[in-house]
Amino acid sequence: MYKDYAFEIENYDKPIEEEANQNPWLPPHKFRLIIIGKSGSGKTTVVLNIIRKIMDNFDVLYICAKNIHEPKYQKLIDDYTKYEDIEKEDIDLICKKLSKKDKKALLEDFQKYKKETVFVSDLSEFITFEDLDETKKNLIVFDDCLLEKDQSLIEQLYLQGRHKNASNIYLAQCYFPIPKVIRDNSNYSFFGVISGGDIVSWLQDKLNPPEMHIPGYQYCGPFTKLKKRLERGDPGINRVDKACKKHDMDYNETKDTKQRHIADQKFLDDLDAIKNPTNGIFPLGERQARAIIKPIIKAKKMFGLGLSKTNIYCVKCKSHTETKDINQTVSKNNRPMLKGICVQCG
Repeated sequence: MYKDYAFEIENYDKPIEEEANQNPWLPPHKFRLIIIGKSGSGKTTVVLNIIRKIMDNFDVLYICAKNIHEPKYQKLIDDYTKYEDIEKEDIDLICKKLSKKDKKALLEDFQKYKKETVFVSDLSEFITFEDLDETKKNLIVFDDCLLEKDQSLIEQLYLQGRHKNASNIYLAQCYFPIPKVIRDNSNYSFFGVISGGDIVSWLQDKLNPPEMHIPGYQYCGPFTKLKKRLERGDPGINRVDKACKKHDMDYNETKDTKQRHIADQKFLDDLDAIKNPTNGIFPLGERQARAIIKPIIKAKKMFGLGLSKTNIYCVKCKSHTETKDINQTVSKNNRPMLKGICVQCG
């Protein structure tokens, strides 16, 4: 009888179009993100990483931050304003005098950092909703604006920002004091960035939670009781579980965040080196377990949680290098830095 009254519901919403170079670990455009963490927990570091990962997909960057004059923001401002008064024609003239390699590097750098930008520390000096150009892709960040009395602009952006082709990020120390309109209209939230970045170790120390392994595995998952399992002689049920065991042992040997990030990369390399991984349902096979673990470790490395920026210079060519060395020193501004010899000069 009900068939006589049934009708098909059509969906008139446009499907979300994924960018050609969309980062798989970050939300698609027109997102409304809230990041929550106590003071000094690394919220700004997280958002700066997000900006640098996705800014290639945006045309305009707007930031209102109380701490806009801090060095970490100044580096971002320097990068995205260095071509402020330079046009493509100027770059083309410069390129005529450069080698093919240097020309390519300059053009790529210009394309990456030539953006429209607004950086302010006071919300009253910020843009209005009407200022946004919907023909351009806008990324808008509000850092530490919780105490601002008038947050109507932010509320309007979280309500209607998608119609202005905007993505929004709101950083705060506490969740519930955030205006309800902003909370209700956010579609992504990132909670609990722990000071130092080592969230798993913090939970283990404070809460002593039970192991949360993939069912049937001995080491594959957080909160492993490593000492107890090693004393018992648990070997790991397969190659993925043994790689997890090795990773846990590497973590147990050091509290240094840099060394732990090195251990993460080693762990990913070990997982990639597993040939002809097995399949299974219970316990999960090597292929399925590896597919679960790798994205988690990659996401941790991408955001760089807990890894403070240390400049590394080659003593010969004076350029930045990824080569780490034990010779630690400080710059003229008392910033930590490492000096060594890069691969090219060595």
